[in-house]
Amino acid sequence: MEKKISVALAGFGASGRLFHAPFISADPRFSLDLVWERSRKQAQDLYPNCRSVDSFEDLLKSDCDLIVICTPNPLHFEQAKAALEAKKNVLIDKPFCESSKKARLLGKLASERGLVLSAYQNRRYDSEIRTVKELLRDGVLGEVKDLILSMDRFQKKKNPKEWKNVPADSVGILWDLGIHQLDQAFYLFGKPLEIICSIRTLHEFNTVSDRMDALLKYPSGLTVTLRISQCALEPGDALVCHGTKGTYVKHGHDIQESLLNSGVRPGDAEWRGEDPSLWGRLTTLEHRGAYPTLDGNYGLFYDELYKSFCGGKVPVGAEDAAAVIEMAEACVKSDEKKRTVSL
Repeated sequence: MEKKISVALAGFGASGRLFHAPFISADPRFSLDLVWERSRKQAQDLYPNCRSVDSFEDLLKSDCDLIVICTPNPLHFEQAKAALEAKKNVLIDKPFCESSKKARLLGKLASERGLVLSAYQNRRYDSEIRTVKELLRDGVLGEVKDLILSMDRFQKKKNPKEWKNVPADSVGILWDLGIHQLDQAFYLFGKPLEIICSIRTLHEFNTVSDRMDALLKYPSGLTVTLRISQCALEPGDALVCHGTKGTYVKHGHDIQESLLNSGVRPGDAEWRGEDPSLWGRLTTLEHRGAYPTLDGNYGLFYDELYKSFCGGKVPVGAEDAAAVIEMAEACVKSDEKKRTVSL
């Protein structure tokens, strides 16, 4: 009989409510038992079998197997450190923490105690990333020369979460959507040699950045361009990948977030993959037309995480998380110095 992992969720904002709880509860190998909610008590309404607690310390004193940290970014390091010291396995929402040095300290602490420690980089499991990963694996595009990843959204007003409006080392567009894109690039191609980055604020009501442009240069000559804007009413292509044998273009992003926002959960009859009308376009010398999009599936992260409790590899370990944060640190330095930064 498989061991069931008892999970305690630290935080039940958008991240905990949308990107963790639905996938934990959908996997019978996990049990969502405790939720720390700092203000509104909503978890038990959605998950009657879980119990709401009043403090993070209550999670540390519990007999849970895994603490999932999805609290505000500036709290991640200290809470993860406290959880590891309490001999709890830990999953940290992005960003893992605010510095690569601290990321490696957490990794060392987990290793010394024989604990599972992982970064929740769910966007590796987005439909467009899974699809381009398959194309790269099968060599359909040949040697990739240019990849462009874009996240275009439109922010209508100041973020209601006050901590997201306070300038800090781990706040702003780079540490939000930017960490996702940096991790996607790292997942597909590893760490680049150089990065040049520009980080700006477009909306007058914002006190933190809402626009990022980064160019990642690799030893092979490959370039990866990252673009994020919170001022885009009409989004452009989400992904464009050019190789020596072909091009793959995807216009829309993974639909899991929109399904989750509408109240649909994994396992519901309404949970579905992408409509064929939204498939990307593959162009090679032999083929020109729609290419089936692999379904996005954040549940695959939790599947891999469970296997790590059984001796398998952690889906995104502390060293990978530290490498991505080093890329983010290079972005900050490049923007401040207005120059290319080597890694």
